[in-house]
Amino acid sequence: MKDILTLSEISPLAGQTLGNAYTVVKEANAPEGILVRAFEMKDYELAKSVKIIARAGAGVNNIPLDRYAGEGVIVCNTPGANSNGVKELTILALLLCGRDVFNGIQWTQGLKDGETTVEQQVEKGKKSYVGTEIMGKTLGLIGFGEIGRKVAESAHCLGMDIVFVDPFYTAQVPSWAKQVQTNEEVFAVADIITVHVPLLDATRGFINEKAIALMKDGACVVNIARGELVDSDAMLKNLDSGKIKRYVTDFPSAKLVGHKKVVTIPHLGASTFESEDNCAVMAARQIKNFLEKGDIINSVNYPNIAFPNKGKVAVVLFKASAKDAVENMVSKQKNNKYEIKIRKDYGAAKIDFIDNIPVKELESISGVLKVLTI
Repeated sequence: MKDILTLSEISPLAGQTLGNAYTVVKEANAPEGILVRAFEMKDYELAKSVKIIARAGAGVNNIPLDRYAGEGVIVCNTPGANSNGVKELTILALLLCGRDVFNGIQWTQGLKDGETTVEQQVEKGKKSYVGTEIMGKTLGLIGFGEIGRKVAESAHCLGMDIVFVDPFYTAQVPSWAKQVQTNEEVFAVADIITVHVPLLDATRGFINEKAIALMKDGACVVNIARGELVDSDAMLKNLDSGKIKRYVTDFPSAKLVGHKKVVTIPHLGASTFESEDNCAVMAARQIKNFLEKGDIINSVNYPNIAFPNKGKVAVVLFKASAKDAVENMVSKQKNNKYEIKIRKDYGAAKIDFIDNIPVKELESISGVLKVLTI
């Protein structure tokens, strides 16, 4: 039995997907894999037995990818598994941009019958919460990946015009959308801007004073991706000045909560039963495929390699500088199918050996971090 350690609450479907050869546990001395959601792993010390970490979700900013890559540990995520849940919350956020439902609900919670009834107070006071419709408005998307595309499709069906920027999007642009080349072009025309990019050094705080200055007066900003993508100080300043009409975010902070023009959602983007189940199943399958077949799927710190194998399998994880030596060693073995790939500073090789695996020879190569046999 292989132990799979959970560092977060994970859907029971993960255990069902892994099957009887595995036990999903909250404590283990020598787990072979880890299932995690938002648990902060930056100071977490891995057991030497860990071969793979599967993030049940898309974001991996809570996992030290380079450090674990240097320890020869695969980290993968589950792109797309929670995309519908995030899309639906983003659509709700778009509606909240135009309609002041959030403050209106808070106001009604304090009403009670007195000199006038609640119904009478509502009829008199509702004019303070008159809003706008999103139909006919322009939605600008920063990022047109799995979630961004789904948001755009739904927003288009609601009557919005769609403009987006994504340097990695190379497929055919839908007839109802317009692709531009820069963020600035989106900022200039959008009534509502929604961000769907990962948190990287290049994207941290990119919705800042300079970016907001390029936006239309009265524009709204939606952030269901990562809180740190938006400079909160710049956002509050421009909300107070009226430059920005409303900011809807899934990432509350001490600075943001309580502001009348900020709608703070308690990080519910992927918090649906369906999303949690989908992520758990995908993460469990990736662990199972790696431990049983040597397939690397949806890795974020090593290259992906997957192909059917017939014999004994070895997975070699190495520094990129060792690629030629690894390939030279592998190619000397007769009748072996293999694939070698590089991702930035690290590489991986999957070899389908017909005969015995030369583990010691592979391990002796300078730059090889780990040799796993299946």
